[in-house]
Amino acid sequence: MSGPVASRQETIEWFLTTSKRKGKVPVHKVFVQRPGALPGPGPLARFVTAGRERGLDLYLLLLLRSAGHPHKVALPAGTWARALGIATPDTASAALAKQWRWLADQRLIERGRRGSWAEVRVLREDGSGTDYPRPGHAGGTWLSLPFAYWEENWAGRLGLPAKALLLIALSLLDDFYLPEEKGPPWYGISPDTVGRGLRSLKAQGLLTERVLQRKAPGTAQGFTRQHHYTLQPPFGPLGKTSRAAKGGEVVS
Repeated sequence: MSGPVASRQETIEWFLTTSKRKGKVPVHKVFVQRPGALPGPGPLARFVTAGRERGLDLYLLLLLRSAGHPHKVALPAGTWARALGIATPDTASAALAKQWRWLADQRLIERGRRGSWAEVRVLREDGSGTDYPRPGHAGGTWLSLPFAYWEENWAGRLGLPAKALLLIALSLLDDFYLPEEKGPPWYGISPDTVGRGLRSLKAQGLLTERVLQRKAPGTAQGFTRQHHYTLQPPFGPLGKTSRAAKGGEVVS
């Protein structure tokens, strides 16, 4: 006998309404970029280079769900799969096991069992395999991913390059400067991925751009142009602008 079945969006709404998070998911910025005198790529780069869009979707849902010590989550595989829009009830367990295994290999989670369900414990977002820190109480800085990411189905509307660039943009100030060629050393992603991600966010109305022209006596043209970006609702503006964005003349 057939009957009503929860949809993907209804399942996502269940994740949001039963979460202990308050309208946003904190993500330690080290997930995006390793800090230091010479900043380098964080674990986000591995999702992009491995093409693990579903793994990133699952990881962000897990962060949404894992508020509160000891940061363990156990849910049926079918619940996760339906929220992600992958697999069928018959194949959900195998599909989720593959994703959990990859996340464990990155030392972002620890796997266990709770009865017939996989139990997952979140670890620190830097991939060190150490305990997950309480946001705001373990040093470093945090970005915030609004619930609108799921409520307005940006998780379904954006591709992997745009999702990666959205997380990067959320880790930066308004009017940030991100030349495509800095993608590899700063974030571990290719210039092409940076360009595609920025263009996708702009096309969706989530990012505005302004171009500054600055004097450059050592160049053939006598100037350089810098592209600066600011997130738009529901993800920005974030309310603070870098001093590096000042100076020069706006040309577009």
